[in-house]
Amino acid sequence: MKNIGSKLTLFLTLGATCVGSPLKKEEVAADAKWLMHVDVDKLRTTKVGEYLMQQVLGSKLNELTRQFDFDLDWNKVSSLTAYGTDYGSKRDFDGVVLIRTDLDLRKPLDAAVEKMSKEDGKKPASVSKTQEGPVTTYSMKDSLFVSFQPGSPVIVGKSLNSIEKASGVLSGKSANLASTKTFSEYSKSQKAFFFLGAVEVFDPTQEPAGQSHDGEEFNPKAKILKLADGGRVILGEDSNELFLDLSLKAKSADVVTQIQQVVQGMIALAALSQSNNQDLQQLAQSAKVSSAGKIVSLKLGYPADQAVLMLSSNLNRHLENKQSAENNDEPQKKPKSKHHKVRHEPAKPDDNKSDDIKPDDSKPEAQ
Repeated sequence: MKNIGSKLTLFLTLGATCVGSPLKKEEVAADAKWLMHVDVDKLRTTKVGEYLMQQVLGSKLNELTRQFDFDLDWNKVSSLTAYGTDYGSKRDFDGVVLIRTDLDLRKPLDAAVEKMSKEDGKKPASVSKTQEGPVTTYSMKDSLFVSFQPGSPVIVGKSLNSIEKASGVLSGKSANLASTKTFSEYSKSQKAFFFLGAVEVFDPTQEPAGQSHDGEEFNPKAKILKLADGGRVILGEDSNELFLDLSLKAKSADVVTQIQQVVQGMIALAALSQSNNQDLQQLAQSAKVSSAGKIVSLKLGYPADQAVLMLSSNLNRHLENKQSAENNDEPQKKPKSKHHKVRHEPAKPDDNKSDDIKPDDSKPEAQ
């Protein structure tokens, strides 16, 4: 909560890049360990979403349109759901992304395949296309795969294995999330939301390299991860209020009170340490912590108009810092060193001095 502005900006930006219509559990694998979903149709109707669509995503899509000569109309995107059946680092990401859209995404891919076929056949094609029955799959250097099948969302993944597993779920050959109780412990939101993220089990062993366990008793975040066994976050906008609903699943009923006390302590500490931060004070006052069974919930609210202003301020600051960093990285002419080597040449006689050098008469003669 210390840098509430930057964290809110990051969270909203993350939500805006993962968009979609209401989550369909039938499209998610039964063994999913985590998932993210955003309702783009709902997002478009919010003040926060309108700002993100026009000011943030608009310029990005225009740049991609010029680069690929393809009309990337954000209004034609309906959903994007990301999920994974394992926990891994960003480099080892093996999840999939499901995109529901009316865009003809095959068009730029087919154009790339055609272009590759006209080039030197001795070079391996960077984009290839395979057809198996009604399923069409594109491969980009065997590091990114895009699969299409009739009546289903587009599947994007980093491995062919993950693509095939996701395809089995969509076709009904493999079990889906609707057949399990995963993520079902949390109460249904009473308000319409545009972003949902959930994780089945926290894994405290997945830490950045070099991070120590020393002092964990003084780290409330680390303590919560030890006590919790999963979580869910919901973000939405209702009646001009941006709301966040965070739920944590305790490992046992005995630790519910401990998690609740840690969360309340974090809110109180943040409010006390930044008494002059009006935004933070407003968030702290709106905070409501409750528990039901093994679930501890934290609910926050913030005026949508002020959230847009905060977003704009933080994004502008980010762009300024980025521009400043780029300017500093530009190569500059090196100034001539003050200690540059000097070429020594034989001394020339001084024309102002006489060629006849007389002995110094001031020296006493030897006795």
